[in-house]
Amino acid sequence: MFSVKGGVQAGRVGFSRGFHSSPTILNRLRNYREWHPNKQWEPPRNLTYEALPLDEALIKPGTHWSPPRGGYDHLPFRVFRTLHRQLPVYNDRRGNGHQRTILRRFRGDIKALIREMSKVCDNKKIVIHEGKLEVSGAYRQNLISWLKRLGF
Repeated sequence: MFSVKGGVQAGRVGFSRGFHSSPTILNRLRNYREWHPNKQWEPPRNLTYEALPLDEALIKPGTHWSPPRGGYDHLPFRVFRTLHRQLPVYNDRRGNGHQRTILRRFRGDIKALIREMSKVCDNKKIVIHEGKLEVSGAYRQNLISWLKRLGF
């Protein structure tokens, strides 16, 4: 099959770089699915502004995108969608492995937004930077669900 030239098999370079289907990776995927079940996030009960239930008929299958419902005129803050009609909530992972969640494109009473956002993010401290709010941890799905329930 392969001829050996100088102790190296002809036709092979270095080590095998085949498809990674090792049992370790499959176990990690299985553990991820056990710890991250596909269930709806429920907002905390101590929110100042009522978060309405999501309308399942408006959610686009596969992408979980839904149009803004409106009804946020009573809120002292406002969150604007991006040009591609997505909510401006982002996850960021640092080189040291720490995750943070970032909210952008907001206007209005920032203190009220920070109080409510902190309740949604398990009472974590919200850091204010110019044009963005940051919270330590992975809370993107919680924030997106909360903003959709507020009508954004």
